[in-house]
Amino acid sequence: VGAYAKMPRYYTDIGKVADVDLRVKACLEKYVGVNAKGKKGRKYIVPLAGYVATLSNGMPINIELKHPEEKRLYEYGKELWYKRVGAREFSCAICHDVLAGKRIRLQKLGAPVRDKLYAHWPAYRISKDKLWTMEDRIRGCYKSFFLFNPEKGKFDFKENWVKKPPFYMEEIIALELYMKKAANGAKVEVPGLIR
Repeated sequence: VGAYAKMPRYYTDIGKVADVDLRVKACLEKYVGVNAKGKKGRKYIVPLAGYVATLSNGMPINIELKHPEEKRLYEYGKELWYKRVGAREFSCAICHDVLAGKRIRLQKLGAPVRDKLYAHWPAYRISKDKLWTMEDRIRGCYKSFFLFNPEKGKFDFKENWVKKPPFYMEEIIALELYMKKAANGAKVEVPGLIR
């Protein structure tokens, strides 16, 4: 009870910093013998991650950054938050700090760092009719970015889409760690509800 309020954090048994998704995946594979790789594994991981998160409901988020890898990943997440990518040169900060509160596709852009929104994830996503973890949300953001192809001198809407990164990637976990540390003190209230 309360483990989710302290995640992402370093786990010695897997030798890396893990978010709830990666931790559940590691436990499924090691202790249950389930092959939890790729999209097929998500059908087990997401509901279990949601359940694990509910066991921390009412507890304050408390990310401490004790291990050197946690500190490194936090700094990397902060760097990624402000890094501009793609043809639009967007960053997480442009949408979720500068443009926070404005509407995009009839939806208000949240401010996860300022408003400590991580306390409400995993969340039930109404438009997709399913539970999403923060890892799912971050991967979904990548669909919004496409790259300019300098060789063709134009936007290449097929070949150069920024692809969704693989699950459990260090960059995703780094962004999660940065956002969740910003939510320190906020009480976990999951599942959240988003459009």
